[in-house]
Amino acid sequence: ILPRYDRRALMAELKARANQNGAALEQTMLYLDDQSAQDYLDLCGSDSFVERFRSLPLEAVAEAIIERAGDRPLDLNALGPGDGRTEVSLALELLNRTSANLRLHLLDISHPLLVIAYQRAAEKLGDRAEVMTLHGDFHHIWRYPVFLPSPGQTQSRRRIYTMLGVTMANLDNEVAFVRDQLGLAAEGDFCVLDYQKVFAPPSEPEKIRELDPPLARGASAHSSWITGPLRRYCSDVAKLETEAQLNTRSLVEGSYEIDFFVTVFPHLGPPHKHLAVKTRRYSGDKLRALFSDYGWNVLHDLPYGPS
Repeated sequence: ILPRYDRRALMAELKARANQNGAALEQTMLYLDDQSAQDYLDLCGSDSFVERFRSLPLEAVAEAIIERAGDRPLDLNALGPGDGRTEVSLALELLNRTSANLRLHLLDISHPLLVIAYQRAAEKLGDRAEVMTLHGDFHHIWRYPVFLPSPGQTQSRRRIYTMLGVTMANLDNEVAFVRDQLGLAAEGDFCVLDYQKVFAPPSEPEKIRELDPPLARGASAHSSWITGPLRRYCSDVAKLETEAQLNTRSLVEGSYEIDFFVTVFPHLGPPHKHLAVKTRRYSGDKLRALFSDYGWNVLHDLPYGPS
């Protein structure tokens, strides 16, 4: 259990926000309790989700890493791995290409998801890799020495920071995260992330609303996961309504954000509205430029999935 992690305080904050008109839910609040974790597992285990988000070109990723890391030991630092399926698959691809020592570090704020990720890693990797679970917040990488280079020492190990399951799109501030968290990496380290492409430039909002599925068809596919915390922790809920809205005022040039709002209608009193979750779409060249600005060399940008 990592420094400053306090699940009880996080749950208290969730309850306070759920009962305050207009209070947005911080992204991690969608994973805190057991039912939220189960709703997330149901969502990401569906056939449509697997087709769209799980078919990553991990073979090409592993080959690119081994080509440059050689036989150096590797630390696979999984930031917010959820059920760990993709991260464990990447670990297997790496192990199939090198005999070097591999350590897998799973860092997640959800205890139920962390347990599932560890069980999957133990089952699939066996004694081929050392697996460590870390219960905490990946916004504080600097607090966790196991994730970082050792100051003043020759760096024999290479670190691979993964942000898979479109984790980048859920950050409050991608620029600050790349600068302040990923900026702690050493020369020769790697970052592997996936992202969704824009359906149209942010300068064409009507075209985006026409083409982007949550805006064109609504947010019902995610409703149990999105509405669950408010349904459970609001003190008075008669019904809930969800709505997806376009936000073109994003920090990364060329990107836009989709905000999922939940309106709570109580039995008594006026309704109150909450931003429950947000996700972003990116222009590939602009996202690459962000990483380049902070010292990263982009090796590959590999398209996958139906869209």
